[in-house]
Amino acid sequence: MMQITSDALQFELTILGLPPTEATLMAQAVNDGRDSGDLEFAWRNVIEMHLRPDIPFEVHKRAHSALFSTWDESQRPIPVWIPDPEAMKKTNLASLMSDEELDSYEELFQWSIEDRIGFWGEMIDRLGIRFKQKPQRIIADDANVETPFWLPGATLNIADSCFNAEPDSPAIVYANENGELKTMSLIELDSLTNRVANGLVAWGLKPGDAIAIDLMMTSEAVAIYLGIVRAGCVAVSIADSFAPAEIATRLQIAKAKAIFTQDYIIRGGKQLPLYEKVIDANAPKAIVLQSGESLDLELRQGDLAWESFLSDKEDFRSVACAPDEYSNILFSSGTTGDPKAIPWTHTSPIKCAADGWLHQDIRPGEIVAW
Repeated sequence: MMQITSDALQFELTILGLPPTEATLMAQAVNDGRDSGDLEFAWRNVIEMHLRPDIPFEVHKRAHSALFSTWDESQRPIPVWIPDPEAMKKTNLASLMSDEELDSYEELFQWSIEDRIGFWGEMIDRLGIRFKQKPQRIIADDANVETPFWLPGATLNIADSCFNAEPDSPAIVYANENGELKTMSLIELDSLTNRVANGLVAWGLKPGDAIAIDLMMTSEAVAIYLGIVRAGCVAVSIADSFAPAEIATRLQIAKAKAIFTQDYIIRGGKQLPLYEKVIDANAPKAIVLQSGESLDLELRQGDLAWESFLSDKEDFRSVACAPDEYSNILFSSGTTGDPKAIPWTHTSPIKCAADGWLHQDIRPGEIVAW
């Protein structure tokens, strides 16, 4: 990559929208950092002293490429974000490495694959996974890498592990259609989840039944998902963008007994029919949420409006499940034929939570957008 002089970089940064004085200071910082030889430290300095979110992204890109113009990518990729060394010491990963007396990420990785029992036992403890009956061991003695049996002897409902924080702490931060930010507390989510689970039982659905969700991603959709799992049923994930034929295929593969859906999808201020597509997919009995102030359409015989479905009972004892019982069925895209069912068990979210804890350093109180 060709190096550029400080004056030439200053001119480029100005053209990209940076005020001349700021462009001069940033170009000098990039040039000095490149001359210092410690490019990673120099990039942290440029970020902290000269780059802000309101500065055009093209300026960020150009400063980065100019600073790392001499970087040897054959050794390792050019870093984009470099954490402060002091901040690194406070991460979940660093805490785990310190407690296990591991000196490097490579040692941690080796431990995780060579001592699966030790590693996953530690992760289950740190994540606060709640069991109804604790496992006899982490993995069955006769298990192998192709057909492992995790947590033999245990019973649990993985939805319970979503409610470990303080009851009044935020569970979901979301925006309504007017763009207003709202917060649902953990106790509010717990209550709505239980009302969903009680509604499923009252509607005659039983543990093991597959129940589809074809909705916009709303706070109600989260409670519906958790309520299905808490009732011991299996959530079937269906994208709200699918055509009736694609919805029908997924319902048939999963053998869904019911479906949660919505009257309309709101996109760019427009109402797009969703319940109509679900009917055209010959879906089983449906619970229909409203997108506006009221449900302004006629329901099929046997279908229920959301408010009529919801139970008034706010307490529910979650159904105890074996670790390998299904909790969710997802699907491949189906672009090369029929979509392939991808079942999750009650252990699958433990891996997801471990990934977030280790690799994204998610800590209590932080907001995660997924």
